[in-house]
Amino acid sequence: MVVVMITSEMEPWASTGGLGEILGTFPEALARRGMEVHCFLPRYQRVAAKDPAVRQGRVRVHFVEQPAYFDRPGLYGDERGDYPDNAERFTFFCRESLRRVEVENLKPDWIHAHDWPGAASAVYLKRWREQKPRWRSVRSMLTIHNLAYQGLFPKECFETMALPAGSFEADGFLFYGKGSLLRGGLACADRLTTVSRAYAEEMLKPEGGAGMEELLRNRRDRFSGILNGIDTERWDPARDEALAARYDAASLERRSENRAPLQRAFGLSADPEPLLLGMVTRFDYQKGVDGVLEGLDRLMALPVQLAVLGEGDRRTAEGLQAAAARFPGRIGVRVGFDRPLARRIYGGADGLLIPSRYEPCGLTQMIAMRYGLVPVVRRTGGLKETVSEGPNGTGFCFEGLAAEDLLGAVTRAAVLRRGDPIGWRALQRRGMVVDFSIDQMAADYAALYEREAA
Repeated sequence: MVVVMITSEMEPWASTGGLGEILGTFPEALARRGMEVHCFLPRYQRVAAKDPAVRQGRVRVHFVEQPAYFDRPGLYGDERGDYPDNAERFTFFCRESLRRVEVENLKPDWIHAHDWPGAASAVYLKRWREQKPRWRSVRSMLTIHNLAYQGLFPKECFETMALPAGSFEADGFLFYGKGSLLRGGLACADRLTTVSRAYAEEMLKPEGGAGMEELLRNRRDRFSGILNGIDTERWDPARDEALAARYDAASLERRSENRAPLQRAFGLSADPEPLLLGMVTRFDYQKGVDGVLEGLDRLMALPVQLAVLGEGDRRTAEGLQAAAARFPGRIGVRVGFDRPLARRIYGGADGLLIPSRYEPCGLTQMIAMRYGLVPVVRRTGGLKETVSEGPNGTGFCFEGLAAEDLLGAVTRAAVLRRGDPIGWRALQRRGMVVDFSIDQMAADYAALYEREAA
């Protein structure tokens, strides 16, 4: 089977977060299953490769070049905001990717597009199947990694798409007086997926559908959730060179040696008693960091320390830095993206706090459990699918957005860690043995490809 991925992000070439990380590992996992996989990615300014295509493991990565669109510092925008021609940029990218498939005589079974920047490829494929015999047996899949990002633009921005007259309405782009690239893809793709089963269920309801719920309900038989996964070789505490002490589930006692170096890195007191909470996050509305700030005084009344690593909204970053100044030795904040430091949080903190308002899947809780770091999460989307609380649970969960809900879960974690060290160690080990591997995700997609193509 031949699969062509259309994506705006892919590690190590260009990434802003989870999409790039998943596309850096998922295609290779499919290729390990015997599939021929090609990925098409814009040649952004940051892409160092000079050739039009390169081999990345078993996967062929093709770069779509157009300096006028992609020779820019950012992927989607700069300090002034989103690029005003993003609709033109990414519809060109989708159209040119499919043209390159023709030129290079690839014979895909599937065009698998990701999020709004790749969504127009499903529309073009639908139209080209009507015009070109070579495309008639090719099927399209669109994966929604985050429904909040919809590729929403004024109607006139769609005039550059080189589609027949009337396609704006006929192909499903129209969305409350504007045009949505994501909506067009959702309407035209043969198969729709998202990144967890729980998120798929939430997207069918008004409170989670971001205006797309009716379309998704109408296509329910073509829509499903498949849980994302992590590269368990890349994320392995037994081989992680960022850690002072490496360990696995059988040598978990060594993990405590990573606590003091982490405390020093964040300016926290070298105290073995408090529950050391970490956060590896973006500072934005989705991630709920503002809720932590609102309940900060009550959180600091508990026996906890807090180490926060992240970047994003300036006001949130300043609020966290002010909190660290108010509670020296109890709160440490590092603003920016620092992968080695993130690994030290995974390998040295006691709990990972994830208070998201919504979370399509989340990778940090999977990495945390792999490292014996106990997740403390709000039950939403992929978090409630991957973390459970109870006698056989893997973490601590809370339902609401009020500070009391978060504080209750943190309190339960602190009480178990201090009062029942054996129970805490068992909780850590249960998380470490759960299979969240990218190979399981690839197996689920391979089964879907085969089933739909039959």
